[in-house]
Amino acid sequence: MYISLSELSPLLLSEFKSEGDFLYALQQVQEGFTSNRERIGDYLQVPKLVSAYTLFYLPTNIKRLEFVKRVLSPYLKSIAVNQVVDIGCGPGTFTLGLLEIFPDASFELVDKSTLMLKQAQKIISHYPLKNEFIFSESVNRHSEQSLFFFGHSVNEIGLNGFKKMIDDHGPNELMILEPGTKSSFEAIIKLREFLIESGYNLIFPCPDHSLCPMSETENWCHFNYYTTYDSDMERICQLAKIDRHTSPVIFFYFSKTIKPLSDRRPLIRLKQETKFSLVYEACSGTSKIDNLVLMKKKYKKKEQKSFKHKIGLTPVGETEQKNDDLVFIEKVTDFLEDEKDES
Repeated sequence: MYISLSELSPLLLSEFKSEGDFLYALQQVQEGFTSNRERIGDYLQVPKLVSAYTLFYLPTNIKRLEFVKRVLSPYLKSIAVNQVVDIGCGPGTFTLGLLEIFPDASFELVDKSTLMLKQAQKIISHYPLKNEFIFSESVNRHSEQSLFFFGHSVNEIGLNGFKKMIDDHGPNELMILEPGTKSSFEAIIKLREFLIESGYNLIFPCPDHSLCPMSETENWCHFNYYTTYDSDMERICQLAKIDRHTSPVIFFYFSKTIKPLSDRRPLIRLKQETKFSLVYEACSGTSKIDNLVLMKKKYKKKEQKSFKHKIGLTPVGETEQKNDDLVFIEKVTDFLEDEKDES
């Protein structure tokens, strides 16, 4: 689902008098995320700033669910979920995206901000949806067939708060989607250990339960998701001087009911481009990082460009060993074939 600025504007808590009025409010929100982080939560108390956040970040953040849907595609038919709990729901961004993945589920939207819940309820109620929706400042009791979705909320909840929530409710499925920063990765690595000890299978990004090969390095596991927007949003991004085309994201999926596919390994990032190849880093599933090479001569330039932006979103298929490097063979993954069809 994508919601345009013109579609979203009438659903805001506060109306903006002009484009300049909106951009000024957005600048105030953005300052809390960057230069004035000690006041990062102040915008949650002001309807106009909540509206500015919603108008800019809902259409851009919801695109990250395209990434989630793609990497989970081999598993979606196996995930049995009757209720989705959106922890730290904000204006309902990820709930709107998750509706496409779990169209028959009921949803509980949880946020400590009364204004954000009010904004989420106004947006959700605008659409003719048959799902049941609950809006709450705290999590209610749930059956085991629930999926808890943490969208940009792990750092706010904290390790102890997260553990208590899982111990209290015990959902079968857990998804964590965070900005692709090192601090987010460090927090999730601690949660990873706790969840594996609690009986969860790690499905994505890596099916291996041993020590993460990036946990003791200066690097960290994240994916650069590239996307584009309609002309109105492209213009706002330029005026606000905020680049939302390349989104570094961290996504982890844990499950008590399904097991990871043993022949799938995620590509982490494009490491190097040479005249003849694209070299990627991939998690081997055995506590180390492999180099994978895609030979350019097999693909058109348009296809190569697409791979550079999107290859990190898919697990690795068949490879062959050559001179200590893993080299792609023809028809590497279903994803690559889809990309060729789209081009």
